[in-house]
Amino acid sequence: MTCLPGLRPVVWLSSAVFKSEGVPRRIPPEELEARLKNGTARGGSLVTIKADETVCRQSDFDKNAPKVDEGSQVLYLFVPLDDSTLSPGHYREVLLPQHRYMLLLQPLDSRPLIADYQLNPNRSYYRGEEENRGVVPLDLPSIPARTHNPPEVVEKVRKLCSAMRPANPRDKLALLDQLAQSGDPVLAREAENAKNAVVL
Repeated sequence: MTCLPGLRPVVWLSSAVFKSEGVPRRIPPEELEARLKNGTARGGSLVTIKADETVCRQSDFDKNAPKVDEGSQVLYLFVPLDDSTLSPGHYREVLLPQHRYMLLLQPLDSRPLIADYQLNPNRSYYRGEEENRGVVPLDLPSIPARTHNPPEVVEKVRKLCSAMRPANPRDKLALLDQLAQSGDPVLAREAENAKNAVVL
């Protein structure tokens, strides 16, 4: 289970992937020819997802974090095709149309994406937390040789995020103490980690 307090992603439950489309990088024709010759042309995938529920918010962990919409909304994931920057054991996010996922997402700096790929400047773009590890399939078996948490993790994430919801830090700590004593070793570990993120 990902340590949410340290990573502080926003967690959504999605109902469906609407579409995934290739996005080439916009570069001058003469530069494109050179890049094609040496294999350095780059692009990415823009994935449009309907999110039904916000399970965790960055503002639950950091009062200065921007607020997110609690209701159903459309999210945009930008996944570069270049794997060279990924850590060993990490893979690009894979999301298939008409399937459901739990998404642990971090916002991207949209400015270079808008400049390089001519994306819509009025949208926010996201990336999976630790790439593929931030995309947990809820109605698909895990891809062999790739690390995905099983769907049962959703309930554990719900409990941890619910404990972090109260605005009063002492209320957060009281709920986290309950999880730490729940007898579930995963929840207990995550609750102890979360307690370290609570500022009184």
